[in-house]
Amino acid sequence: MNPVDAVNWVEVFFWPALGIACLGRLISQKDRDRFLWILSPTFILFGASDYIELQTGAWWKPPGLLALKLACLAVFLIAAIRWSRRRKNQRAPR
Repeated sequence: MNPVDAVNWVEVFFWPALGIACLGRLISQKDRDRFLWILSPTFILFGASDYIELQTGAWWKPPGLLALKLACLAVFLIAAIRWSRRRKNQRAPR
């Protein structure tokens, strides 16, 4: 097994585990962050995309795989921006 495949196999399990952790956080929160409802399945789909990548041998084949990966990355970027803004607003003096 080459190193790229080894990393992909780790990601096949890592991303869904992160999605399940987000789901657990969502369930345990009193003030539920609605964005976790989107983030949780996105992590799971991103893990599935790594499995497909292992089967096809490339992250851009088939084209639908590339679209899935780009959509997941867009959600992750939006989540990072939201998290950053929330942290900034929490630190701002009132």
